[in-house]
Amino acid sequence: MTMRFKYKAVKAPSGLDKLRPVIPVQFIGSKEVWDTYAMLDSGAGISVISKDMAEAIGVSMDGEVTVANGVTGPGEFIASHVGIHIEKGPFVLPVRWTSA
Repeated sequence: MTMRFKYKAVKAPSGLDKLRPVIPVQFIGSKEVWDTYAMLDSGAGISVISKDMAEAIGVSMDGEVTVANGVTGPGEFIASHVGIHIEKGPFVLPVRWTSA
């Protein structure tokens, strides 16, 4: 399935606007639903959310601790799943968050 999204200007740390694929997304946990925005990364092997967000919306904290590598190097993450809804339809997204 091919999905296309418009790019939006996002202020980079340098202060310059950069075009990024940022979309409205709804995270659906067992306790709460959050409406927010997320940046798409079509080359990512996993998606990462904060531990605070995972706890607040009710994502299971019983997942396996795994190591993943990113642009800043390796880190330990807890594996789980969260429901999401984007304009193209509902999905179940595998997520990780730092255990630190």
